[in-house]
Amino acid sequence: MRQIRKNTFETNSSSSHSLVLMKGKVERYTPEEAWEEVEYSCKYDDGWFNPWDDMYFGRAPFQVLSTFKDKLRYAYACAPTRRRGISKKGYTKFEREYYKVSNQVRKFLPQWKGLAKEKRRESIGTDDCCLRGWLKKANISLIEFLTNKNIIVICDGDEYQIWSDMKKLGILNTANFTTIPEKEWWEEGWADEEEYSEDLEKDGEN
Repeated sequence: MRQIRKNTFETNSSSSHSLVLMKGKVERYTPEEAWEEVEYSCKYDDGWFNPWDDMYFGRAPFQVLSTFKDKLRYAYACAPTRRRGISKKGYTKFEREYYKVSNQVRKFLPQWKGLAKEKRRESIGTDDCCLRGWLKKANISLIEFLTNKNIIVICDGDEYQIWSDMKKLGILNTANFTTIPEKEWWEEGWADEEEYSEDLEKDGEN
């Protein structure tokens, strides 16, 4: 079931996530600032990213993801959308998605290892292809998404509509930001589904 409303996207999971692009002067994380945010989460698992924070991003609780660490958690949560096919190297698309995120982060943080195994899940509340569709539609890279402090993610539920209510009540000045319509991220995200299964080296993943 799909139903499109203004600035919301509904699925049978009842989740409604939005990518928000804040206007104004752009500030970005430096590698040093980003590492400072995630270093503690990599401290007790031999360098692997193992945050205490929940990796579930569903319809509740309402969340505003604005930090490098939170958006990185979300990127990993969006990775394991589905298992489909086995690559020539013998691992599933589910695994390749994780490796793709880690490989990109490693270009920004050379010391990055990846997400700890115990944090990897197949179903953790995110809609299939949402982040990939957003990045494609906005023409931004994963690193730009993670490091640009003007880019945030709203996690809401279509039965709650907290984000929508905040705008209707005037709590937020909608002139200060734009939102990519969810219909577009769905279409963009699935348009290249078959093209997105390229083989990737594990590059140190556990």
